[in-house]
Amino acid sequence: MFNKNKLASGIVVALAAGLSPAVLAANAAISLGSTPLYYSPEAKGTATVVTADVSVFTLGQDLVVNDEVWLTASGALNAATEWPANLVVCAPDDDANTITMTRYSNTTTLGKYRLTTKTDGVDGTAYTTCGKTTVQGAPTQTEDATNDALTLVGANIVLAGQDVAYTTQASVSITMATKTTGGGQIDVDAAATPLVWQADELTASVTTSFDGKIDVDQSEKALTAATDIVAVAFADAADGVNADYNSATIAIAGDWSWMDSDATTAGMQIATTTHGTATHAVTGTGNSCTALANGQFNAAMSTWTIPCTIEVDGSVTTTITPDAQLTGGAIPEQTYTVTVSTVYDTANTTAGVTEIPVAALTAFGSWAKNNASLIAYSVPFSTSVTRMLWVANVGTTAAAVTASVEADGVTYGPYAMGNAAGQSQLAIGQLLDTALAGDAAWVAAAYTSRANVTVTAATSTTNVVLSAGYYSTGDKDRQMVETSDSLN
Repeated sequence: MFNKNKLASGIVVALAAGLSPAVLAANAAISLGSTPLYYSPEAKGTATVVTADVSVFTLGQDLVVNDEVWLTASGALNAATEWPANLVVCAPDDDANTITMTRYSNTTTLGKYRLTTKTDGVDGTAYTTCGKTTVQGAPTQTEDATNDALTLVGANIVLAGQDVAYTTQASVSITMATKTTGGGQIDVDAAATPLVWQADELTASVTTSFDGKIDVDQSEKALTAATDIVAVAFADAADGVNADYNSATIAIAGDWSWMDSDATTAGMQIATTTHGTATHAVTGTGNSCTALANGQFNAAMSTWTIPCTIEVDGSVTTTITPDAQLTGGAIPEQTYTVTVSTVYDTANTTAGVTEIPVAALTAFGSWAKNNASLIAYSVPFSTSVTRMLWVANVGTTAAAVTASVEADGVTYGPYAMGNAAGQSQLAIGQLLDTALAGDAAWVAAAYTSRANVTVTAATSTTNVVLSAGYYSTGDKDRQMVETSDSLN
């Protein structure tokens, strides 16, 4: 039976839409806001609608015949008629009640509804409330608190002008007001935030980057730590949105020719026992990546494309292991970049809807040689002195040497100084002077004060010793200068 004095009532409005669907989420009371539903371009896919969710506005008091409910959208609808003609009402009592809300006025932003029918039912019968059939008990049973609400169920509402560029979308809110037939306010208005635009529902990010060192003591055909690891993490930004990962492609750009075991045949031929291996560890149930194969590299060996199945949040961790017995060229110093694209499923389309890439990333780390790098500090560059710089290579393999000068915040060089043969000395003082004399920028600077000289050698630090000093051209008075060797 209806309680004419006080009836805890609620309104549920389910709204389905296109790219910007006005979909309400749960509202605890008419005077409170709702939990928003997030949506994204991925959620739309190629569909025109997105599955609706239901939201509840709980009223403060009972409505009678001719009372009204006004729904106002913060953005214009495509057409005024997209407000549903009737709002289906779920009965609040433990009997089969009939309540009808009919639209009598509508614009592109406002739909007005009037309570036109309100009939008391029979206790103890079955009835449908918000899409759920419930059989109530005997007529003397008290009201079920979970069904003690008046609910209104809406239909499809599409915001005007929203099927446009993804970046121009905005959040949408619907305000509900209850009115008397004369327009007076019954309850405090409720403003729900049913929809929040989320530009990237599905995302990928680099969590671990390449940072390996190419071992110059192994002819630059291996890494000092044997392996290097990179990782890409996949994440679905929020619950309630309508897209799921189906698959992903990770494309790593760089020079991969060092993995080619047959330089005379076009394309990539990998011999994992002599040219390195790559394995993928993938977290998340249902996630996997295809094993390393020749066909994953383009003809120029400048892009490595890894196909993966990504069904849930997780990460792809790739371990690269170059081998010291590489028969091809040396591993080049380089910076790697990566692009991640996805195929994903939406709630309203068939599997395999391809949309915009999840991420076009640039930072994927780099590999550099573990060259020895030594510094001679405060070397004078006055024309009245002669510089003495010696590189001692105590290793057995020749090492290419370069030198650069850092003066007043400017770096000049690096300049090639030739090779330091194994177990020999290389004098680079005069070679450096000649290189500087040929550098127009150095000549224009006319620098005559002291500066640091950085010397690199293509061998490990333990194989190289740097000695530095100078003497006065006039009196031959010799002075030593500090080096990074002498300070350690």
